Amino acid sequence: MLWFNRNENDPEKRLKRAARISRKKAESVLEDIRMLKREYGISEEEYYSGEYYKLSNDEMIAKANKERLTRYRIDKISKATGLAKEEIAANMADAAANFDVDEDEYYEGKYYLAEDIEARKKERKKEKKKNTLKKEDIKTIMDATGWSKKEALAAVEYAKENFHIDESIYFNNKYYLKAESTMARLNTARKKKEAAQKKLYDSFQKEAHMTRAQVRRHVSELNKKYEGLSIKPSEYYAYGLHKLSEEECDRMCQLLLKKKAIIEKFDGKDEAMISEFKELVRETLTDARKKQIFGFISEAIPDLKRGDERTEELLVDMQMTRELLGYQLGEYVAFKFWDKTIEERQAYISNEFKNVTLKKLNNFKGRQVSDNKIVAYNLLKPYFHREAMLLESKNGYEDFRDFCSRHEKFVKKSNFDSLGIGLKKVEITEDTILRNLYDDLTENGKRILLEELIEPHPDMAFLNPNSVNTIRVSTFLDYNGKVSIQDCSMRIGRKDSFVDNAGAGGILAHVDKETGRFDTDGVDKAGKLYKTHPDHGYVFKGYQLPSWDNFLETVTELANKVDGLRYIGWDMTCNKDGIWVVVECNGVTQFFGQQATINAGRKQALMDAVGPTLDYLEKEKAELEAAAEETEV
Repeated sequence: MLWFNRNENDPEKRLKRAARISRKKAESVLEDIRMLKREYGISEEEYYSGEYYKLSNDEMIAKANKERLTRYRIDKISKATGLAKEEIAANMADAAANFDVDEDEYYEGKYYLAEDIEARKKERKKEKKKNTLKKEDIKTIMDATGWSKKEALAAVEYAKENFHIDESIYFNNKYYLKAESTMARLNTARKKKEAAQKKLYDSFQKEAHMTRAQVRRHVSELNKKYEGLSIKPSEYYAYGLHKLSEEECDRMCQLLLKKKAIIEKFDGKDEAMISEFKELVRETLTDARKKQIFGFISEAIPDLKRGDERTEELLVDMQMTRELLGYQLGEYVAFKFWDKTIEERQAYISNEFKNVTLKKLNNFKGRQVSDNKIVAYNLLKPYFHREAMLLESKNGYEDFRDFCSRHEKFVKKSNFDSLGIGLKKVEITEDTILRNLYDDLTENGKRILLEELIEPHPDMAFLNPNSVNTIRVSTFLDYNGKVSIQDCSMRIGRKDSFVDNAGAGGILAHVDKETGRFDTDGVDKAGKLYKTHPDHGYVFKGYQLPSWDNFLETVTELANKVDGLRYIGWDMTCNKDGIWVVVECNGVTQFFGQQATINAGRKQALMDAVGPTLDYLEKEKAELEAAAEETEV
């Protein structure tokens, strides 16, 4: 027995024995061991003690993945609950032995958060029944789309696996009629709305002991009593109506009707209306709303004090600007509207104005391309100069593994989100278990884009070595097919931040489109100015970007590459070879950087550029509609 143990612990003899039993060469056994460690986290000792060498390749991988998945799930549960891993393993075993809840169901059904396993089983049964489509539902999808039953079921499953959209939500929201990027965007908005509503109704319960039904009933009663009010539950809360007496509530509603009447009549210039509206804002602005607004402005004007006259006037002005002029609170702060006249404020392109204008210039089909990053990548691949792949839930692992073998560092981002949401740098190390990483990336069912890391030009890395610093440049294709470069602003990251945009703490500088030099100081989202970078010390104004001739040539070529898009915002950076590459394409681009950096609005410049084309498109649309009417007659 002792002789046998000595042989088992001898690395060379142990390897030879495994090779003999598995009928493989020693090098193949070593490759299996390396593969199991890299992909499943199975150590060399576990390989031998678990006698993996006695299994076929398929059996070996199945066993390794089962072991890995159990550890992965226990680790996730431990992070979510704070329980010791040994206790979690015991709880899982108990659920399987006494309640017939296997590991998959225990993890996916979040039984670890339930105090009563049997009660949770009943809940899960109801959830599954609720989310199972009826035959008539499937037929409705088939009739609406022209799909076969197989295609309809596949579409439902695809949405579930890749977007975490339950069958009932897919059906009730008619996602089967939506393009993929639209479905993803609407579903994200739905989740945010549901979370916001939960928070809202929790506040009603906490502050006024009102149920959801009671809130809705009172809102409905007020809207009937005051014709044209059309107040929503969120507004009902914002104006504190849930805390007011009946008399106070009636007075507030009358004030809100007066505000609405002014908004409908306001022509953008009437000073008397502005003064009257400000007084109405003053009377309707609650303490809770003031506190929220103060949070926006306090960073930009640090010496403000809650409750003093100056601050109160500023808060009223901010709310007036939001309601009457249509500018968001963040825009008020970034554009320093407290120092600007009403006329100067209205010279800025608001988020709302931008959306309306660009959707007239860029048709739905074109926006679908820019909204779907992998589609844009495939269309514009020659301009990306790097590899990218789409990672989908519960499939594509082999492609993912191959991608990782070529790129130990890469960028992951949501295929549909913007503003740097979900953007993260990923690095493969010796401790990385590829299967775990794959499960982490696909955990929420969201389609994830993986991109080879861009190696920046030294002059770009100098700006901030931790981030891929990008230019947002707008190109315009007019109705005659003429291309023009509209404007440029540089986005520069902060130390230790991989994301460069202003929302993530980045700094912006305006770029002279003719020369590629910064012609302003830096500015952040709070409107704070920087003559020098706060982390690296260099001066912003006058900094020269590299290979500017290549930049101008590249973006001019790009301007007409996406059918249906006339006005495009391109995120560009310069790689180590001096070539300007596409980072992203935006069909409904932002104008924040173009305006915040120069401390002036660009609405007139935008309309000067696109006005004739908008007129042409409107005329063309009218002619087509008239022709269609004649055909019908």
